[in-house]
Amino acid sequence: ANATSTSTNTENINDDDDNWDYHNQLVDAMRVALQPFDSTGTGIELFCNHQNKKSQNKHPYKHCHIGMRCHEDAKKLLEHCQEKSLQLTLYNNHDNNNDNDKKFVVIETGRLFLDYAGITVRSKKLNDPGVSIVDQFLMEEQEKGMSPRPQCVSTTDCVEVPGLAILTNFISQQEHDVLLAVISGPDAPWAPPQICENGLGTLKRRVQHYGYIFDYQTSDVMRNPTTSSDTNYMTPPPLPSLPTTTNNSQTKITTTDACLEQNIQYAVQQGNGWDTFAGILERIRRYNFEPHVTKQQPIITSKASPDNDTIMDVVSTTTTVK
Repeated sequence: ANATSTSTNTENINDDDDNWDYHNQLVDAMRVALQPFDSTGTGIELFCNHQNKKSQNKHPYKHCHIGMRCHEDAKKLLEHCQEKSLQLTLYNNHDNNNDNDKKFVVIETGRLFLDYAGITVRSKKLNDPGVSIVDQFLMEEQEKGMSPRPQCVSTTDCVEVPGLAILTNFISQQEHDVLLAVISGPDAPWAPPQICENGLGTLKRRVQHYGYIFDYQTSDVMRNPTTSSDTNYMTPPPLPSLPTTTNNSQTKITTTDACLEQNIQYAVQQGNGWDTFAGILERIRRYNFEPHVTKQQPIITSKASPDNDTIMDVVSTTTTVK
């Protein structure tokens, strides 16, 4: 909630006033506001991060999870409340039996951007007495580390988020394939095994490094081709950078857009993921975003096609326009 309004018998929320329990009263007010969307009559579940009194005014609640009792109610909530605001009435904790004398504050939320959320549920196998403690821990870590589902953005394709511009077909399918191969992390063909041998057996690494491969044997990233005789890893790619020559010639690459696209095309043909990635980042840096965004500082997301959500996420982390 980011705006407040007063009425004849309203009062401002004071951080030092113990009569106001902002977190619980906000949750109760949201339950009341969303009650028309609950067809079961059993109530709506809300999950909000509990904030201390010092930070709740400076950092209002930015998101919460709403638990509906059935899919039809969730669908109706998305259809009616998308990009809308809600008015919430918060009552104080004065022990007064007269409802007319109770003081309250009416607040209005910001614009709501709703979508289905993939809530991870722990596997029932964790309760199996035949599973060891180590396996239970690894299973739990794997559950927590699951990537978001592609369909999580399926209902918000038509929503215009302020400061966000989606550029379709910004990278080709071939560029997408090369980028996806180079960021495959521990599954890359040149990646060393993500295990550690010790006196108690083999311990699998719970932290996986995506992007440039981390070698646990040398405690360093794999910058150079592997020279160890007891390994059969493929040669890792070089660190991402724009090459200084075109093809195999010694001609310096100019800064024109045509030469940049030629360099990207050559990197794709050679299967060099890092050179492809560096070229696409340079393409993003040169792109004119003025027709797509407002004067606010936006976060630009590049997208090859509706199915290329992985590359969209990777590129968006490095394309903030300043």
